[in-house]
Amino acid sequence: MLKNETYAQEILQEVFLKVWNYRDRIDIEKPFQAFLFQIMRNSVLDFFRKASRDKNIHSVLTSYMQTDREHRNSIEDQLYFKEATQEIEQAINALPPKCREVFILCKIEGKSYEEVANHLKISIATVNNHIVKGTKIIKETLKSVEINYLLVCLIIFNSL
Repeated sequence: MLKNETYAQEILQEVFLKVWNYRDRIDIEKPFQAFLFQIMRNSVLDFFRKASRDKNIHSVLTSYMQTDREHRNSIEDQLYFKEATQEIEQAINALPPKCREVFILCKIEGKSYEEVANHLKISIATVNNHIVKGTKIIKETLKSVEINYLLVCLIIFNSL
């Protein structure tokens, strides 16, 4: 289904962990193969949903950044943009070192999870965990700044 051995291995590892974590809830009266198939199917579908969401967000932000560059002329806008950029850079710099490195490679430099995993010699699931953790920390840090999420993403992609 994935047509990529690395992703298949990662999902297989996730499935094994899910089976292990839910081992006490497995009904031995029902066929295990059906249970395993459902977990695998859901994991693959989750993978595709996430990949699609990441791709859509990136394309929307890219087009929005291009439009924003054309319209960002006033001094007030430039000052606001500079302040917001500094806030975001501070939030990124406040991340734990490994989380910051993964976040910058994926979200700023636009590398795929697989590329980052290979570069840092960690699993794709670990890359995903760092991205989730980093995004959560940055959102919490920037809540007080009152910047909407799209603008935050725009500035992150545009500033570095």
